[in-house]
Order: sequence, then structure tokens, then C-alpha cells
Amino acid sequence: MKEEARTITDPPGGVLVWFVIFMELVTFIAGIYFYFSYRADNRALFAEMQQKLNLTFGILNTIFLVSSGYFVAIALEKLKHLQREESRRFLVAGILLGCCFIGLKTFEYHEKIVEGLTTHLNLFFNFYWFLTFFHYMHVIFATIILLVLYFKIKEPKEGEVASLEVGASLWHMCDLIWILLFPTLFFIR
Repeated sequence: MKEEARTITDPPGGVLVWFVIFMELVTFIAGIYFYFSYRADNRALFAEMQQKLNLTFGILNTIFLVSSGYFVAIALEKLKHLQREESRRFLVAGILLGCCFIGLKTFEYHEKIVEGLTTHLNLFFNFYWFLTFFHYMHVIFATIILLVLYFKIKEPKEGEVASLEVGASLWHMCDLIWILLFPTLFFIR
């Protein structure tokens, strides 16, 4: 299938989708900026609280999201070449890895609550919960979108590639945000 040339005013998924993605990125970047601003005045506290995070879970979640993004990208490419069943297989792999992220993050949140590491504890955990939970909700939303698209591309339909481009764009936004959050919360001291 021949792809049409795109311009800056006609990005995959349309300008509105990219405006939403841009606004989401600005929101997270602002949150990260304030995290670093408050961290500058509370270095010892933030370094001590980072030690309470589960690095193994953070690494696994990074692997889940980045791998999932890879499979979603392949699914889109397969659909563009009318390889519908292969596209659906890669898309379900991406969805399952997204569910792995959601499941592990849910377990991690439960652990944190049981340990008393909530927003009431200190400023570090205020930021941890705000940033990661906001991201977690985005991953849930994007996973639902990918799941809907999985069923939608079972039969050929007009605009299915564009629909998957939107879903993939939103999914990759979740990847990008996690790639910013992970080192911010787990490594930078």
C-alpha cells in the first residue's frame, strides 16, 4: 500500500491528536520541572525516599512499555501493508505488555500503600504518586484504545490505518513519558 506524503499540517492522526499529545507532554514536563525544583531544596529527603522505590519493578515496567511500543509500531506497519492478521498479532502482543505494566504498577501501588508510602508521607511521595498515577491512567486509557482497535481491524474498514496511527501515537506518548519519569524518580539524585 502506497503511503501518501505528509506535511507538518497533516501529521499521523491529525493535528488535534498531536495538540492533545503536546499538551499532555507539557503537563508532565511541568510536573517534572516542579519535582526538580522541590528536590533542589530537599536533596537528602528525595535521595532517601528514592531508595524505597523498587528498582526491579521500574526496570520491568520500562521493558514492558518499550517492548509494547515496538510491537504497536510493527502492528501499524503490517496494517499499512494490508497484513491484517499479522498486524493484529503484534497489536495483541503490545496490549498484553501494556497489561503487564498495569498489573505490575497496580501491585507496586498496593505495596506502597501497605508500607505507608502515600502522599501523606512527604513531598517526594506527593510527586511520585502524582506523576506515576497520572501516567498509569494514561496507560490504562491507551490500552483500552488499542484493545478497541484490535477488534476494529478484524475486517477491512475505511480509515483503519489512520485510527491505528492515532492509537499508536497515544501509546508512544505513554512510552516517552515513562522514559522521562523512570530516570527522574529512580536514578537522578
